[in-house]
Amino acid sequence: MKKSLALIFGLLLSCSVFAKSYSVFKYDNKYGVIDSNRKVVLSPQYEKISKNDKNYFICYDTEGGIYIYNPKMELIYSIQEKASLSFFSDYEYILKKRSDSKFYLLNLKTLQVSEYQESKEYIYEYGYVDGVALVLEHNSKNAAYSIADRDGNIVLRNIEQADIAFSDGLLAVWMEDGQSGFVNKNGEFVIKCKFFRNLADEGPKKYPALAYFFNEGFAIVQTEERVWNILDKKGNATLIPNSIRIVGGCFLNGLLLIKGETDKYGYMNPKAEVAIPYKF
Repeated sequence: MKKSLALIFGLLLSCSVFAKSYSVFKYDNKYGVIDSNRKVVLSPQYEKISKNDKNYFICYDTEGGIYIYNPKMELIYSIQEKASLSFFSDYEYILKKRSDSKFYLLNLKTLQVSEYQESKEYIYEYGYVDGVALVLEHNSKNAAYSIADRDGNIVLRNIEQADIAFSDGLLAVWMEDGQSGFVNKNGEFVIKCKFFRNLADEGPKKYPALAYFFNEGFAIVQTEERVWNILDKKGNATLIPNSIRIVGGCFLNGLLLIKGETDKYGYMNPKAEVAIPYKF
């Protein structure tokens, strides 16, 4: 079975590269993981597989159970009942079991599970990265996004929309005064960039709407309707041709998954050039 799966690997349209040595693939409506040598290291048995920035694979079965594998593809945690998992920080997740009304904090490094008490200072609190997090709080008029540290000190207020967490030390924001771009953990603008304003995303919501984040020194941002650019950490922008459709969320190993006009898949480099032709 492993040999047959390896042979059809190149034909799988749902395949996406997540880590340096592993890829997620779909076979017979189930997801598994394959290594760079096309060897199946995790058989296709899950309904969904996602991967965090630290290369941990989070898998869900048909009953809603959760199975977590470390970067070496070793199973380190499982819960065989319906549950949900929410990102809290680099190695921490908020765990909610259907059979229990409590919330728990799961640490992937220590594998400790402790009861979690959500902060009452904010309407909602997102994951801390490098000691700071995006929060949704009350102000004098209504609800608004802010950046806060772990001690509750507000670093930046009056954010109209943002990404959910810092990546590569930066967070995408657009401010109530019309400024937009990327700020550092001190709330200072490092890159100013005009983001396309989708009216459906305006105003604070429980889930932030700006999915612009840096990985390997580059971010994909929308600057106008149907206009996308590759942005480096100096603020230099490279226009992505209209013939290229973005499929992957970020660059991994210098490549981004794309789709061409023929509906085949390939990979683009940070210069917006097709590095691997459309053949999948």
